[in-house]
Amino acid sequence: MYKFGLLLLTLLIASAASCRGSSATSDGVAAASAAPAAAQAPSTPHVAENDIGPTVERVLTSAEHPGLTWSAISDVTPVLKPLYDSEPDKLLWFDGAAPAPLVDATIAAIAAAGDYGLDPDDYDAAFLQERWAAVKAGTATGPERAHFDLAISVAAARMLRAVHVGRVDPATMNWGYSVAEKKIDVIAALREARQGKGLRATLDSLEPPVSHYGRARKTLAAYRAMARAGEPEAVPDLAKGQTKIEPGKPCAGVPQLAARLRVFGDLPAGSSVTGTTYAGPLVAAVKSFQGRHGLEADGVIGATTIKALNVTVAQRAHQIELAMERMRWLPELSQRPNVFVNVPLFRLWATDPVSGDEPLRMNVVVGKSLNHQTPIFVEQMEYVIFRPYWNPPLSIIRNEILPHARKDPAYLDKEDMEIVASGADNAPQLQATPDNLSQVLAGRLFLRQRPGPHNA
Repeated sequence: MYKFGLLLLTLLIASAASCRGSSATSDGVAAASAAPAAAQAPSTPHVAENDIGPTVERVLTSAEHPGLTWSAISDVTPVLKPLYDSEPDKLLWFDGAAPAPLVDATIAAIAAAGDYGLDPDDYDAAFLQERWAAVKAGTATGPERAHFDLAISVAAARMLRAVHVGRVDPATMNWGYSVAEKKIDVIAALREARQGKGLRATLDSLEPPVSHYGRARKTLAAYRAMARAGEPEAVPDLAKGQTKIEPGKPCAGVPQLAARLRVFGDLPAGSSVTGTTYAGPLVAAVKSFQGRHGLEADGVIGATTIKALNVTVAQRAHQIELAMERMRWLPELSQRPNVFVNVPLFRLWATDPVSGDEPLRMNVVVGKSLNHQTPIFVEQMEYVIFRPYWNPPLSIIRNEILPHARKDPAYLDKEDMEIVASGADNAPQLQATPDNLSQVLAGRLFLRQRPGPHNA
C-alpha cells in the first residue's frame, strides 16, 4: 500500500512538471519524492502521451498556437481539425513517439520557402528547426511534441495555399481585377505531403503552370545569389548640367556601370572594360539592360536609365516575389493556348501550356494615365479580329475627341475617324455635322477609328 501511494504521487508530480516545464517546488515532501520518478523513467512517457490529445484539442479549439509568430490559426483550423480527429494518437507527423519518415524533408521544405518567393519567417521555419532538434534529442515532452506537430501542419497548410492561391486577395488591390478564387483541397495536399511525395514536390505541383512563373522563380534564385555576393557600387548620377551620356562620350562612372552590368548578366564576364569612355561592349550591355527593363534600348544613358541601374539587387528580388504573387492569382487555365499581356513591360506572349513553346511575342500599346489605364482581367478568348475598328469610350469622345471636332471640321478625317449609325463593318460614314456630333454624344450615333497605322 505504501509503495502504491508513493508511485501515484510520483506520477502526479511528473505530469505536473511536464505541463509547467519545471520540477522545482517549495514542498519538501514533493521534492524528496521526485528522485524515485527518475528511477522509474518508463512510466513518464505514458503520462506525457496522455497530455497530447488535450493539448491538440486545446490549440485547435482556441485557434491559437502559442509558439508561432502568427499565433492565430483560424485560417487553417477548418482543415486541421478533421485531420487530427482522424488520427488515433492525435498526431500527424509522428507514429507514436517516433517521427514520421518525411518530417526532416518537410521541415527542410518549410525552411526553403524563399525558393517559392515566400518568407520562411512567416512559416516559423526557425522555430520548427529548433524544436526538431529537441525532438530528435528525445528531450521534448508530450505537449511539446503536440505543439511541434501542429506547427508543422500549420506551416505546411499555409504554404500549400500560398503557393497555389496566393497570400493576398486581389480584390483588395482596387484594380477591378475579379476572378473566381482557385480551389485547393488542403486536406488531400497535406496527406500527400505527409505520406506521398513530400511537401516540396506537392508545392511544386501546385505552382502556376505558366512559363512566366517558372522563369520568375529561376530569376529570383539568381538575384538572391547576387544579393548574397554583395551589392555592387551604384552608378554615379549625371554631372550638374548634364542630361545624358551618349556612346563614345566620357563617363566617370564606367567602373561602377561595368560592375553592375556584369552582375546583372548584361555584360559578359569576359568583356574587358577600361578607361573612362563609354563605348564598346558597355554600350551593348546598356542596350540589353534597357530592353529588359522596358526602356528605349538606344544605349543613351539618361537619368531614367541610371535610376533603373541603381535599383538594388534586394529590391529587384522583392519585385520578382510580387510578380510571382500576382501570377498565383491567375485562375485555373485550360490546356488550350494562352495569351498573356505584361502591362508594365508592354509585351504580349502567346504560349502553349503543354509544350511550353512561345510562338508569338510582340509589343503592345498600354494606357498609362489614371483614367485610361489598361484593365486587368482574365477572359476566355472566343475570336480574334485582325485590324479592328477602335470604338473610343464615351469619356474619351466627350472630353477629347468632340472638342477638337467642333473646332476643326476636318479633325475626324485627319484622325481616320468616322461617324456611323451602327457597329456593322459596312455601316456608311456620316458627315461630321454639329447635329451628328451631338447625336454621338447622346449615344444615338457611333464614333469609331478606321483600321490603319494610326489606329489606337
